[in-house]
Amino acid sequence: MAEVRAAHEAYGEVLGITKAHETPAEVAALREPLRELVSAIGDYLLQVVAAVDRERPETIQSARAALAPLDRLRQAAARRAAGKSGKGEPAENDDEEALPEIEPDAPVPDVPQ
Repeated sequence: MAEVRAAHEAYGEVLGITKAHETPAEVAALREPLRELVSAIGDYLLQVVAAVDRERPETIQSARAALAPLDRLRQAAARRAAGKSGKGEPAENDDEEALPEIEPDAPVPDVPQ
């Protein structure tokens, strides 16, 4: 039993699980920068949508082009969450033509406060 205890003690030291770890003095808080990022994206979306004039189709196309990267990011995140594309990589048929057409009259979902 003495050998087993000595082996467990040595193994614990190698794994670094026998002594309490020192916590870093200052841990980076990500909540506030993330809120700022989400707010900035929301401001961008609002400005793009505000620039759309339904009577001028070129403004609609411009808005779609400006929002396409965010839409692709959202779709990729949904695919990863659903586990459809393996290890978080884009699916092979992931191209710009695969994006759904969004009509300007589509209802806007409520945004949580």
